[in-house]
Amino acid sequence: MLLNGREVAAMLGVGASTVWRLTQGGQLPKPIYPTRRAPRWHRAEIEAAISKMSRDPAKAPLTQEWDGSRLRAASVDPMS
Repeated sequence: MLLNGREVAAMLGVGASTVWRLTQGGQLPKPIYPTRRAPRWHRAEIEAAISKMSRDPAKAPLTQEWDGSRLRAASVDPMS
């Protein structure tokens, strides 16, 4: 299944510009272009990237956790 930028952003719980920043930074896969102005990402590749980010918190864009359907804000212990 192919996702557009808004759908990827919704899965991540971020804005569209953050999706592009994460893509340029290598944290998300590069999109494919079925047509000239229509970037799309493979859902399985986005889910794999999210899983990788959740295993390595240093690579996560924000302090968030994957709940199986989207990233949600993680509880952060201020004492740690």
